[in-house]
Amino acid sequence: MPSHRDRLAFNTNRVRAKLNSGLQSYSLGKLCKEFDIKFTCHHRALDDVTVTLELLKLINARRCRPELAKK
Repeated sequence: MPSHRDRLAFNTNRVRAKLNSGLQSYSLGKLCKEFDIKFTCHHRALDDVTVTLELLKLINARRCRPELAKK
């Protein structure tokens, strides 16, 4: 089994920062609030993964179609 250092990681903060650097915080909770994604069970693994997936879908849609961007 690979160590935690060998696993593929994806930093959503870097991606999000490139799309909208005007936010004061890039925490998962704040990003969900910014994009109206329901997030009630913070720091629960499955909930964190689920909202991260929704956030990534939204970021990708806005990256591919800039007219969808709020700001």
